Amino acid sequence: MSTPVLVATAEQTLEEVECHFEAVSGLPVVDSSLRCVGVVVKNDRAKASHGPQTKIEEVMTSPAITLASDKTVMDAAVLMLKKKIHRVPIVNQDEQVIGEFQNGEQLRDKRTACMHT
Repeated sequence: MSTPVLVATAEQTLEEVECHFEAVSGLPVVDSSLRCVGVVVKNDRAKASHGPQTKIEEVMTSPAITLASDKTVMDAAVLMLKKKIHRVPIVNQDEQVIGEFQNGEQLRDKRTACMHT
């Protein structure tokens, strides 16, 4: 687990996170305590009523489908298949994002958050 998880906040605009969509197809959306409150994906841009200035909270999927950190990779794979999702944020007991599992890749550790204010 060497790659940090990029995250967004509900108050950010799509424009502020656009650069991250070159590397990933979606981002966990966190509150000020890093609790996962939703997920924003590239395709959410189509729902943007104010174009790039649309706040993430207006287009994100909430609540997020998450997985507890004590679950296995198999649990993550089963959940993703069942829910037809491509990524699942891994959360600790406080619902804070600590990693991410996506499309069968390795768990990625959140060591730093990419948050713009």
